[in-house]
Amino acid sequence: MRRRAPILTGEVLYITLLILTYFLLSLVRLGNRYAPSSGWESETPGTVIRLDLGEEKDLAALDYYLGKYETRHFAVRIGSDYPIVWEELPDLTMERVYQWARMIVNRRCRFIELTALNVYTDIKELALADWDGGTYTPVNAG
Repeated sequence: MRRRAPILTGEVLYITLLILTYFLLSLVRLGNRYAPSSGWESETPGTVIRLDLGEEKDLAALDYYLGKYETRHFAVRIGSDYPIVWEELPDLTMERVYQWARMIVNRRCRFIELTALNVYTDIKELALADWDGGTYTPVNAG
């Protein structure tokens, strides 16, 4: 019959500290106040988000907080005037799940249109940033 090796006090302390460290690290970003809890979801490619700023404004960037699906692709266009004259921007690839990221726009526009290119898409937050660090609220936000 084999005898089990005794557990040393140092080993118990090391394992306890390791478990406690991983536990505390798991709580670092759990339930933070800046994480949105609701958002926009799509289950079909081709679904469009069209935002109207009400008048032409200088749009610095699109800030977004991606939901549960990683690497989501969008066709992006901005427009002005009536009838709307659209300008195609490079496709937007949202990669960072549950984190804020940014697409630089640097254009003057009234309309912003994002078209989902993936089957499932979940955006928790989309912000339209100006040059002064503020944000624009679309007139059709609801």
